[in-house]
Amino acid sequence: MYFADADLECSGLCTGRDRDIVYDWKLTPTDKDNPGNLRIVGSSRKVGDGTVQVAGTGTFDLNVLVTF
Repeated sequence: MYFADADLECSGLCTGRDRDIVYDWKLTPTDKDNPGNLRIVGSSRKVGDGTVQVAGTGTFDLNVLVTF
């Protein structure tokens, strides 16, 4: 299980809630010759949930794009 921590802080005219933060996860195997059987469990797009579970074996880079 992996976790991204993003806090929505507003000043001035912005509005929003932490539960509306969108997390788009991307899993990329780092060993091109032996990528293993890696996968993100469930959806790679989470709204208001900064956690993702990875299954399988192999080495990988895990990136997340956070949208407020």
